[in-house]
Amino acid sequence: GFGFACLFTSQVTNLFTLFVAFFLLRMLGQGALSLLASNTVGMWFHARLGTAMGIMSVGCVLIMGQIPAVVSRTIESIGWRSTYAFLGLLVWCVLLPLLLIFFRNRPEDVGQLPDGNGPEQEPSGEGRERSFELRDALRTRSYWIIAAVYVSWAMIGTALMFNIRNLFASRGLSADDVSRVLMWFFTCTACMQLVGGFLADRLPLRYLLTVSVTGMTVGLTILLTGRVSWTAPGYLLFGLSQGLAAVVNGTVWIRYFGRAHVGKIRGSIFSGIVAGSSLGPFVMGFLFDQFGSYTPALWLFVGIYIPIALMTLLAAPPTSAKPSINRLLHENAA
Repeated sequence: GFGFACLFTSQVTNLFTLFVAFFLLRMLGQGALSLLASNTVGMWFHARLGTAMGIMSVGCVLIMGQIPAVVSRTIESIGWRSTYAFLGLLVWCVLLPLLLIFFRNRPEDVGQLPDGNGPEQEPSGEGRERSFELRDALRTRSYWIIAAVYVSWAMIGTALMFNIRNLFASRGLSADDVSRVLMWFFTCTACMQLVGGFLADRLPLRYLLTVSVTGMTVGLTILLTGRVSWTAPGYLLFGLSQGLAAVVNGTVWIRYFGRAHVGKIRGSIFSGIVAGSSLGPFVMGFLFDQFGSYTPALWLFVGIYIPIALMTLLAAPPTSAKPSINRLLHENAA
């Protein structure tokens, strides 16, 4: 579907087809593929899930730091239509064979358990994996706190990235300064994801969330000073903190709610994340148009983050799922 979306985009001719093209790219790319890929890692790891997510996240960040420049040069050589068509064919020719040959949905499909354990190593008692249905997760305080963290991060982080050139220009910084900061931004994010993956396997995830949101808040506060020399450090601290947030995002849902219904649980949050990433740049740009400065938007973002940072301390792992009627009937029948 994503390959088709790229091919369709190469043929857009008017505003309506452009809207359809971006809808498909967003839905099938950032929406479906990224959600399914991270869910797959969660199916295969539990005790080492943080480390595995950290490694995968570093790969994503490194690719995100390189692909735009490659695509830009390709567009200059063959045009944007041919570039989109080439990308669509590349998705099919590279990803489909890899999926058909190597991909397995769950370790149970090949006689294993998460982390490479065999059936004889299955944990029992308190070591058993939690299993929450979506309706159970919705009843927990942690679900809504974690949702607030990631919807707000999507909104604020995307706004900062979409407006980085204009924000730097408003402080007398050049496009070269933006390029250098972005290079270090992605480097900081990647490094923290490796470290964060290690920490996520060893420390309570709610405290890592607190550190992450607090770091992003401090980064925004640094940007609020308006000092030219502090603009880059503010972005870099935000990048470090979001690297930690990204690893926890790939870990916390399965650690807190189990694998059985993680698709529905994360999917329910992902809609809000995508909506937040669309809303953030608009809000920041709108406030700049109204006030001629990015300061009001930055104050708004700090005001959103401060209470969320405090709430993360309350996001402890749910103790147990309240059994649904269907589950009780199933257990009684068994």
